[in-house]
Amino acid sequence: MMSLGKKRLIVTGATGMVASEFIKNFKRQYDIMALTRSRDLHIDEVKVLQFSLANFSELREEILDFKPDVIINTAFYLSSRSSTNEINEFIESVRFTNYLLDAIASLDKTHWIEMRSFSEFEFFKNNPPREKASYLYSVYKSFSSNLLLWYSSQSSNVKISELVLFTVYGKRSRGKKVIDYLIDSIGSREKIVFSSGIQRLDFVHISDVLAAINHSIDFQNDRIWVGTGTTTSVKELATLIESKSSPLNVLWDSSRDRPSDIYYAKAPIELNKGWVAKVRLEEGAVTYMNDINGY
Repeated sequence: MMSLGKKRLIVTGATGMVASEFIKNFKRQYDIMALTRSRDLHIDEVKVLQFSLANFSELREEILDFKPDVIINTAFYLSSRSSTNEINEFIESVRFTNYLLDAIASLDKTHWIEMRSFSEFEFFKNNPPREKASYLYSVYKSFSSNLLLWYSSQSSNVKISELVLFTVYGKRSRGKKVIDYLIDSIGSREKIVFSSGIQRLDFVHISDVLAAINHSIDFQNDRIWVGTGTTTSVKELATLIESKSSPLNVLWDSSRDRPSDIYYAKAPIELNKGWVAKVRLEEGAVTYMNDINGY
């Protein structure tokens, strides 16, 4: 049952780290409908709908009945591979975006918040970033984002906000990130092999990502670069983790470096309006390690 006075939110990709954490932290502040492909997901106080493109007509009726004020779209298949199976999944993700856009076309006003990836851009030390996909995933993600922008240009009923996420950490997810492998190497009997470790990335804590989403709901920014504006190399991150725990059992192997890998990504936070990240990496990494291993 919907609560009077609360904004109504649809959150897609409900089993992912960002979506699940947002729902957990804000389910009492908003009326939330969670969309997922998982058959067994249950969230207290939240209506969960399992969907497939095959039964989207049924989902469309549920969406129209719910009348969302905001859609937070985190759903997109993530993979660094380029096989036929991955391509099919990417296409399905784009189709889902298109179906969902069609479903809200008849609503009066909807604010769509789209999660984008820093891998859709190229970054420079002294110049603004430009759109350039690093992986096949990024190509399809950019296509989906451009579809949204085109759609909003054709209809005054949809307002698009983009949140460009950098390297998010702070909660375990199904796909391990570099910080997870470094933490796993603490006291490991076997060496965990990395590439050279020279990649300089912008590590942003999950709590800052949630704050950026909530800020976008209130202020409808066109785009927020969700990062700290500071880069840290993977080797520097390893040194930080080691200084707060015990020796890491890692091997740096430059032969694993790939030309397509991203070696520099820094959020241009000077372009943001009204939102800044608050969690420093030193603080966030320690909190994350304590959550996982009790260091």
